[in-house]
Amino acid sequence: MRIDINLASHPYEDAGPLWLRWGGALAAVAVLTLILLYSALSGWASARSDRNLIEQREQQIAARDQQKVKAEETLNLPANRGTRDRARKMSRAQSRAFSRKWTAWQRRQLLGPVEQFFGPGADSSERNSDFTLDRLPPRGRTRGLAT
Repeated sequence: MRIDINLASHPYEDAGPLWLRWGGALAAVAVLTLILLYSALSGWASARSDRNLIEQREQQIAARDQQKVKAEETLNLPANRGTRDRARKMSRAQSRAFSRKWTAWQRRQLLGPVEQFFGPGADSSERNSDFTLDRLPPRGRTRGLAT
């Protein structure tokens, strides 16, 4: 068996400078790979506790759903129908009352400063696009302008 090696066409090269140039980059990539691998594995391990917590919460939700179903079954019994109807009527009435109070509170919060500036009775329906300063009440015209 004969091996033809032509040293003139394939000269010997010293690999030292190549390893000096690329060895550091290769080591940095290896260290970065190890850091990322550790980060991924530690994240996966810590996610186990999150999965356990989610499972516990799902079990609590299922238990409360069963409790709600039992309560609804009890409420739907013929003997409890009057109580259920009264509770629903009271709930609707409380909801309407809360809505009225909330709307009044919002109106005070939004229109309070407007009424302080323009005077009582200022309302969004009274404003129009051709509003001028000479139509302002005397109290509102002078407020805030004097320095």
